[in-house]
Amino acid sequence: MTWTTWASLVAICCLGAMSPGPSLAVVLRQTVNNGRGHGLAASWCHALGVGLWAIATIAGLAVVVAQSQTLFAIITWCGAGYLAWLRWGFDILPQSETGNIFYCIVFAVPDQGWQHG
Repeated sequence: MTWTTWASLVAICCLGAMSPGPSLAVVLRQTVNNGRGHGLAASWCHALGVGLWAIATIAGLAVVVAQSQTLFAIITWCGAGYLAWLRWGFDILPQSETGNIFYCIVFAVPDQGWQHG
């Protein structure tokens, strides 16, 4: 892999790490209940686990791509279908008086957010 590819992979992983989710809840719980040291340990161990998982995933996909062009094509088409399904999902989101729900979540006035769901 080139350095550009690695840099984009690292950037995607950093963006994923910055988004809130269950892992953030675990790290926050460790920090609040047990102190800063436990929070840092939880975050570093989580980062190590995600890194190992990413390496294993990339290695496995590399083997699949190298061994079977047909399976690679199936994975590619399934990914395209998934993206199309996500796009279709945004079209059928409930509408509000200001437009679709995405607009309400992102651009609604903070003190009126409860009105927009």
